[in-house]
Amino acid sequence: MSLEEFSPDIDTGAEWWAGWAEVASEAMQESLKKARAQSKKAQARVQKTQKDEKKAKKHDFFLAGFLVKILINKTYDPLLEPIFKATHAGCPSNIILWVLSLVHLELSDAIRDIAGKEHIVFDYVNEEPREFDDNNIRPPVRARINAWVEDMVDASCIEFSSLSTLQFLESKENIDIIESLMESVFAFFLNNLDITIQAEKCENICEFLMWEVMKEMKKLEIEKI
Repeated sequence: MSLEEFSPDIDTGAEWWAGWAEVASEAMQESLKKARAQSKKAQARVQKTQKDEKKAKKHDFFLAGFLVKILINKTYDPLLEPIFKATHAGCPSNIILWVLSLVHLELSDAIRDIAGKEHIVFDYVNEEPREFDDNNIRPPVRARINAWVEDMVDASCIEFSSLSTLQFLESKENIDIIESLMESVFAFFLNNLDITIQAEKCENICEFLMWEVMKEMKKLEIEKI
């Protein structure tokens, strides 16, 4: 039937109308169901973002306390430039905490408190200046480096669900910035033990350690909505 053939006298039938109403009702219910689901998902995103913002702010203050101690301590002057470079690049606070924990035992203690682990005891004193030999690392130094990797993985859990953290680690350029900070901190750590290390070897070791950390992080359950 075309529109021209329409006549108000034609009986479309109550049965047909009831069927159409039922179909329309089902379609409306399905649309409402989808709308509710989308609304719930959007609300969850908002709540997660607010939660991440609160966590990020909390740990930014946490980091700020340690940074103040580092800034006023002349001992750490060689690390200020790479630290500022990382912060200017938007590096999340927990990532900076990873790296600095090697040379700041109080930081390591704080991370280990969160992870429920015992504090590190490191009182190694080198008897004479030496060159770093990755094939012959003194056991206390090796243990300290391994503990550093542990702290880096544990620190990533502080706010690993943070969107800013995940997005930052997706960029190779940002990972290079982290590795650069690691190199400065690692060389600084060894220098304080009267151990020198060649720049190329330091770079290779920190790149290896960074990817070890990334490998462990991939095993973690990342919160997704």
